[in-house]
Amino acid sequence: MCLLEFVWLDDDITLRERHQKILRILLSWAAELEIEAYPLLDALTSKISTLNLERVRRLKSRLVVLTRRVQKVRDEIKQLMDGDGDMAKMYLTEKKRRMEAFYGDQSLQG
Repeated sequence: MCLLEFVWLDDDITLRERHQKILRILLSWAAELEIEAYPLLDALTSKISTLNLERVRRLKSRLVVLTRRVQKVRDEIKQLMDGDGDMAKMYLTEKKRRMEAFYGDQSLQG
């Protein structure tokens, strides 16, 4: 299951909240990589060794995975935003939920 599908399963949050949740997750992963990167690069610049090179290689692999996830999420969000019909349906569904919550009127349910 991709990150976007995981966040999209939660019906109780709005599209904006979904985007924010995805962004927070990706930023968290990026921050973790950054925290690890500086000490590894410092170690590599002070001593080039097989162990240090292997650590940097593993970090780079994780960075590539993160980059691919970011690109996939960006493409999926762009596809959602480009689909006028989908966007209208999401907007109307959200508007209906708000109205039902506000008025508590069962007659609004279709």
